[in-house]
Amino acid sequence: MLDILFRRHGLHFFRCERVVCRLDPVLPEVEVEEADQPDIAVDLADADELAGEHGAQVDLALADADSAAVVDAKRAVVEGIHRLVGLVKLARRGCIEFAGVGAAEALLRTHLLNIAPVMRMYMMRRGGAEEKPLEIGDLIHGRGVAEVVDSKHPHVEVGSFVQGQIGWQTHKITGFSAQQRFRPLTPHGLPIHYALSAFGMTGFSAYCGFVSRAAAKKSDRVLISGAAVGVGSLVVQMARILGAQSIIGIAGGEHKCAMVRDLGCDAAIDYKQEHVAARIAELFPDGIDLYFDNVGGEILEAALENLAANARVLLCGSISEYQREIPFVPKNYTNLRATNSDMRDFFVYNHAQEFEAAEAEMAEWIRAGKLRSVVDEVEGFENMPGALMGMYTGTSGGKRYVKVVPGPVAVY
Repeated sequence: MLDILFRRHGLHFFRCERVVCRLDPVLPEVEVEEADQPDIAVDLADADELAGEHGAQVDLALADADSAAVVDAKRAVVEGIHRLVGLVKLARRGCIEFAGVGAAEALLRTHLLNIAPVMRMYMMRRGGAEEKPLEIGDLIHGRGVAEVVDSKHPHVEVGSFVQGQIGWQTHKITGFSAQQRFRPLTPHGLPIHYALSAFGMTGFSAYCGFVSRAAAKKSDRVLISGAAVGVGSLVVQMARILGAQSIIGIAGGEHKCAMVRDLGCDAAIDYKQEHVAARIAELFPDGIDLYFDNVGGEILEAALENLAANARVLLCGSISEYQREIPFVPKNYTNLRATNSDMRDFFVYNHAQEFEAAEAEMAEWIRAGKLRSVVDEVEGFENMPGALMGMYTGTSGGKRYVKVVPGPVAVY
């Protein structure tokens, strides 16, 4: 369970690389609360209340844990929360001292942090998305949008914005290595959250996956799973823009199904309330031409049962797999052979050469009012764990991100 991982490994995942966090002795007006201290006495009796206040779950009913392990787990999460709350308070008071910015480096201030289901895989033994599994104490991987606040890099200006592998931290000193996959934001006069939605890996997954890899056609009868969240919500609109013959989205709950229909679906399937396989068969009497898969598992199997001749299945995401101990294997994959259909893998970074053209076309669609990014904002760096857990409990809708800097989202 995700909450157990956070609980056992502790929220001490939150840290700032190459940042010294301490109270400056020359600022006597700053009052130091107990939560500001990195080494504090932990009152185990306050664990549940404290964790609840800051978006973490402390459910210690672990069937496989002895009493000592339970106490250690509880202590870890409480200490982690205290440290996190302390860091946030210190940052807001200006009591953060940064290590020096070196040659060809820049200091970034995080504005927004991406929330994606794949982050669950980083905490599993096999890792995911070309990232190695996290060890206790590692910085959690993740993309974000940041402002350049200091720079000794010849091609990076103070005041500009970048997106890339920032990790779960409020500041980052970087030399912009290839592994971090930073991209400068192109000024569009739009809120910078577009850099995590249409102009980020979410948008590029939708565009490059649907338009390029899946080779979407005007005559297609399209099925999209995960249609109410980041990638899926954009694919729904792209299918409508490109003139698909019919578009059906799968989502969880009436609210999300209504949103999917509003975005352009002819109908929505509520996987929480309806029999998905039966509804697919009802809505696709002549079969599916293109299935854009964001979830995997039993819904993928239901789609494979209803393919038209020469159909395409695009494997973009598999959120249903991220918490399974044993991978799901469709029992009816031979339907691909029977219908002369293709199942195509997709990894967004394999299409990096298409990003510039994709952003340009999506920008035109946005300006024309044909495409919009549905965003789901969570405020406060300290709420990162709860924001990620919500991806697995159905509380998200649209592209979810966490706003780190208080106030309105910057426009760039």
